[in-house]
Amino acid sequence: MNEEGVVNIEDLELLSIIGFDGNPRNGLKVHPDGVHIIYPLGNKLAIKNWKSKKERFLEGHTNVISTVAISNNGLYVASGQINHMGFKASVILWDFKKLDILLQYESHKVRVEAVVFSSCDTYLISLGGPDDNNIVLWNIDVKEALCGSYASDRTSGDAVTLSPMNLRGPCFMTGGQCTLKVWTLNVVDRNLRSMNVSLGKIKRIITCIEVDYRDEFAYCGTSTGDIVKVKLNYSHDLSILDPVVKPVLIGCFAKLPKKITSKQPFEAERYSQGVGAILLLDDGSIIIGAGDGTVDMVRERDVNPDSLIQKGHGKLINPSLPMLLMIKSVHVGSTVTSAQKLGDELLIGTIQCELYVINMKIFSVKLMVTCHTSTIYDIAFPSQYSEVFATASKDDVRVWSVQTCQELLRISVPNFTCSGVIFTHDGKAIITSWNDGTIRAFTPQSGRLLFTILSAHNKGVSAIAITLDNCKIISGGGEGQVRVWDVKPSMQSLQFVLKEHKGPVSSIDVSNTNKEAVT
Repeated sequence: MNEEGVVNIEDLELLSIIGFDGNPRNGLKVHPDGVHIIYPLGNKLAIKNWKSKKERFLEGHTNVISTVAISNNGLYVASGQINHMGFKASVILWDFKKLDILLQYESHKVRVEAVVFSSCDTYLISLGGPDDNNIVLWNIDVKEALCGSYASDRTSGDAVTLSPMNLRGPCFMTGGQCTLKVWTLNVVDRNLRSMNVSLGKIKRIITCIEVDYRDEFAYCGTSTGDIVKVKLNYSHDLSILDPVVKPVLIGCFAKLPKKITSKQPFEAERYSQGVGAILLLDDGSIIIGAGDGTVDMVRERDVNPDSLIQKGHGKLINPSLPMLLMIKSVHVGSTVTSAQKLGDELLIGTIQCELYVINMKIFSVKLMVTCHTSTIYDIAFPSQYSEVFATASKDDVRVWSVQTCQELLRISVPNFTCSGVIFTHDGKAIITSWNDGTIRAFTPQSGRLLFTILSAHNKGVSAIAITLDNCKIISGGGEGQVRVWDVKPSMQSLQFVLKEHKGPVSSIDVSNTNKEAVT
């Protein structure tokens, strides 16, 4: 309170956020300094020091972030967002050190599909979503838009991904539904020239693109589960920005099968649920993340792809060729959306909002960051203990450490939603309420089921509380009833029912005297 009697209200300092958004394609980024990682977290960008685990946040978006990029020099971060139908979606350019907004523009409708920096860090390129389908290119130095263009032709589908060239700053690629293009910026005329990659009769939905360090080949992941390898046909003279001849398809590469039969040629093994992420390593090997959670390290076979083409009656039987030899493999449980290299480790982001670390030498996997994938409906601390807390959400209840922000326990009940969670006052049980009308109790260390009260309420259990002596549970239901249960280790029985509410019971609290409860 100041001299005039006015109360000074200060904002609380944000220490950390437990979470990771793995939905944006290639949303996890490693800073060039090799210390920080950057990833979206709702409408914020999280910058995490990988060594000290300290976090900083970039705030400025008004809706969920859909794409992230970082410049090669590490000075800039760019991000795009999703917006409501009929509204423009913004792209923000950030100063990495000062955490300030350098540039913000709204040139795309509804959604920003992808953003990338050019290899020279002079240009910022953004791609709009299906409602927009535009490419917009900005000059970062002068902070002005240079030009824009439609990303795909009317005869092809929408573009969904961007990738810059590594040696030619004004050049980049786009890929999507039956579309794959090489683009060149004409700085003088301020326009974009595009050249379609010749894929012949092959139809693919491109999900991700990686260009090798010499701008010689591009590797494109597809929803079919194979890798489209493209020869870009650039000149050895780096001043010549356009391909000498039209870029062409070399082949659709898939894995060599584990069980090789005497039948020649071998049937290629495609990745289940498509390819979600590709990472080219310096030694020539390729990291591939698939839709079923498979993460493989592969190498190209030293074989002419033309010799593996299968034909029958003059027609192509299977366009996917067994050209990838698996070296190491691991499974992370859900669709891979991001793959980044940090020192001797691989960072893998998944669509289930989990961040895994893979040791590249032994290819062992470790879960580093996880969070709920749906709304969190309740949170509870144990009585007189603040080192851990529990959260309730769809499909599971989780127990977390306050100090490390790590998950300690996960109790899964698939296909049901937990509406409330409490600890017993002696800390020996976690009592949970569920939308299937069931009350379940678990041990706080192992997650073992202690007891279940079936059909506790007709329209789901919406609120729950327990008395100080842990002998009675008070539950509220979606139909408006409040029920009191006598709880014993061997039996749980209904004591009485209160019917005063006309709608769902949202909260229950028991007094310190253990004689009254407010609902």
